[in-house]
Amino acid sequence: MADIETKGEEVVHNEGIDGVDHGVSGLSKGQFIHARETALSATRDPWTVLKENVRVLLAIISVQSSALIFGIETVFLNALVGNQAFCKTMGYYIPATDSYFVEAWKISMWAGVYAVSQFVGQLLTASMCDRFGRRYGLYAVSLITYIGVTLEVVSPNFKVYTVAKVVMGIATGALTVSVPTYVAEVAPREIRGGALGVFSFNVTFGALIGSLITYAGNQAYPSVTDNRGWKIPLYVGLAAPTISIVGMLLTVAESPYWLTLKGRSDDAIKSIRRLYPRKSDIEVNEEAELLVYTVEMERQQRAANASISIFECFKGINLRRTFIASLPSLTAQLCGNALVQVYSTYFFTLAKIENALAASCVVSALGLVGAIASYFMVENKTIGRFWLLFASVTVITICMLGIGIVNSAYGGVINKQGGFVLVFFVALYNVASSMGAVPGWAYLGESASVQLRAKTSALASSTNAIIGGFWNIVLPYELAAIGPTTGYMFAGFGVLTTLAVWFLIPELSGRTYAEMDELFEKKVPARKFKSTICTGDYGNHHEGGQ
Repeated sequence: MADIETKGEEVVHNEGIDGVDHGVSGLSKGQFIHARETALSATRDPWTVLKENVRVLLAIISVQSSALIFGIETVFLNALVGNQAFCKTMGYYIPATDSYFVEAWKISMWAGVYAVSQFVGQLLTASMCDRFGRRYGLYAVSLITYIGVTLEVVSPNFKVYTVAKVVMGIATGALTVSVPTYVAEVAPREIRGGALGVFSFNVTFGALIGSLITYAGNQAYPSVTDNRGWKIPLYVGLAAPTISIVGMLLTVAESPYWLTLKGRSDDAIKSIRRLYPRKSDIEVNEEAELLVYTVEMERQQRAANASISIFECFKGINLRRTFIASLPSLTAQLCGNALVQVYSTYFFTLAKIENALAASCVVSALGLVGAIASYFMVENKTIGRFWLLFASVTVITICMLGIGIVNSAYGGVINKQGGFVLVFFVALYNVASSMGAVPGWAYLGESASVQLRAKTSALASSTNAIIGGFWNIVLPYELAAIGPTTGYMFAGFGVLTTLAVWFLIPELSGRTYAEMDELFEKKVPARKFKSTICTGDYGNHHEGGQ
């Protein structure tokens, strides 16, 4: 590390200051001690850190803006079939109703290829980010999104539109890996949870935008011969990658962690200076030393190198870390998100709410309020990630139970009063699930080891996509058979998920990655993570009480 002065001290290559083989190549004894002290130092006030690091905040916002297309595309998957010009292009004419219709099998096919290609995109992007860098993975997302949306716009029939869905699936799958991986590695630990949680906010906000522009397109161009009604919303979809790529070109530097993993310490220092221009040379060197310390100590523990198979995510300590990265972001999928999304319009109808779109927008807006509120809690030392997640999964479980009870109480024939109760549970569910999504994405991005972060993010995201795809296939049949009584089933899953969160998901707020490595290496129980005092010793014992 040419830019880090050793001041004449002996450089530690194999044997550390205490005679232990640390393997912290390139750090002097003094630097090793100082890096360990930095890794164990107390956190600062998040608002102070936020104000001091505007440049990295702008980089995070630029990167996270690409998540808007995820929400927009999710809405387009179903909303565009409400446009007659779209149905004429993709479907067929029904003389009896004098209208055009898109067959159910085509809609199912689009959903299926979209889900499968998301999985492919996630795995490919994990390898790309590890091999070529986190930044190139981000640029690839924008490029693929441009191609996918362009194909959607010019689609003359359902076959080309299907190809477009494959491309968009790859794009959205790629961003669920590249975005949290990059943000987790550049965000200061004091604001890391909130920075990662911006992803869920942008997905929800994107869905709201998608609903509004689709409705506006239908109202402005209702003619069956006017394709602008469904193409203009797609043009708006191009705005997300445009905003993202312009912002990234102005603010984003390569992840210093990735550069350190590749042995490019001088480049890592340049990246730190670009992302944190207000840091002094001393502070930049301290940050670089901490990166080397974290990466090399991790390598020593795992006896690893820069090229690690994805199968390492399922071995030893890494299996636990993969589970912790995966479960929090899955809680909504496991606890009835599909039921709420499928039946919300039906519940609005039961409550005699005439404008279902307006009601959907209000419910989505409440979800945004929940997400915003969670940003004030996710880094709070009293609440943090765990209690926010635990409260979320508890509330959404109660909502599922409530939906089932209401349906049973009315014998399946629900009146206006019962409909309002169901709408209340839907709104409460959206608020609670949005609040839980913020720590969910935080866990996904920060739980893995540095060397396996991209691969672990891919596994966690793909598991989410697989479970979501499973419910998309199974739930319509179950809903046709028993209707909202399905709430009881999801309430049961909710109880199991709540127990799993309590016993298996630790509190990670405010921890450096070196501290996390130590806690996992020591096999500290989940409920003792917060109280355990880290020492820099990666032994197999732990300190601290409940």
